[in-house]
Amino acid sequence: MKKELEKRIEVLKKLSESEQKINKVCYILISSLRNGGKVILCGNGGSASDSSHITAEFIGKVKHKDTNPLPAISLSADPAVITAIANDYGYEHIFSKQIEAIGKKGDVLIVFSTSGSSKNIISAVEKAKEKGLKVIYFTGIKKPSGAENCDLVFNIPSDNKQIIQEVYMSLWHIIVDKVEKKMER
Repeated sequence: MKKELEKRIEVLKKLSESEQKINKVCYILISSLRNGGKVILCGNGGSASDSSHITAEFIGKVKHKDTNPLPAISLSADPAVITAIANDYGYEHIFSKQIEAIGKKGDVLIVFSTSGSSKNIISAVEKAKEKGLKVIYFTGIKKPSGAENCDLVFNIPSDNKQIIQEVYMSLWHIIVDKVEKKMER
């Protein structure tokens, strides 16, 4: 157990040098929210759960419960929509079709892919850029496919999927808290 915890601590230590990137994520989100945009999140498997968790943090608020909820939606959360799109268009379109329907210029798309090679994430990024959304990509150590279409790629310095997803949550609790504080003003 100690060895496993040490692996996680090492990754978190490396990320302590990422304050500038975290601030950039916050700036993109705050700019969008202040201008009437929304946060759209998606991912597969555990990353789908992460996108729903973070959506709940924006809407339900992390610490500042007496302020207005922030508009966010997880494209991974509705099985009827996902299975209808997968059945009619193919699994690689489950997020891009939703972005086509609800995404608008000024929104921010947050994608999570531990591998950086999920076809449905790549398709979502392409559709988001086509519609004028900002795109922030959270992934593992490798450069993700479609990185050139992103406004920011945040690489977690690990190739261990469990550690990557655990670090997503640590970072996003910090990010949502910072965004909430700025949005109160």
